[in-house]
Amino acid sequence: DNQRLALLLELGQLAEAQAKHQGGDAAAPLIEQAIDAYSEALTLDPAHELALGSLVALCQLDGRWGLIAETLERAPKTTLFLRTLVEAYQQLGQPEGLARALDDLLPLLTDQGEILATLQQLAEMYQRLERPSDEIRVWERIYELSPELIFGDSNILLQLEHRYGASGRHAEQASLLQ
Repeated sequence: DNQRLALLLELGQLAEAQAKHQGGDAAAPLIEQAIDAYSEALTLDPAHELALGSLVALCQLDGRWGLIAETLERAPKTTLFLRTLVEAYQQLGQPEGLARALDDLLPLLTDQGEILATLQQLAEMYQRLERPSDEIRVWERIYELSPELIFGDSNILLQLEHRYGASGRHAEQASLLQ
């Protein structure tokens, strides 16, 4: 398997190099060969970083977001791969996959501003998906990190108040309104 993996990676790299050298329409079949080689390599080792990175880069050039999403769902959950997975699901217009990828990305983020922006995006995604318990969970997390963000935006406050009421959490609803 290691020999086969090495061979597939070499084939992918050669096809990719030839495609760059030839350019234009002549490069298309070579790019396909490279994508096929990297895809097959990933069946042997789904976490192989060179194969993942090369496949994703080639697919981004072609706008093959479906293949990117399919590949990165099986990849290690790194910040880079999850950011790319988020982008793929955005491009594909798949809110369920996007919500899952954002949820996976959150624990890896360290910048407070980015965490809050991602949480807001996730809360809005859960609202669109009509998943009120998940939406409330995310708004509560935003409140824990930045209460002024919740209290500073009447739309967010009203949305959270509505969700509390709709889910029968009247004590939380009442405390929010005080």
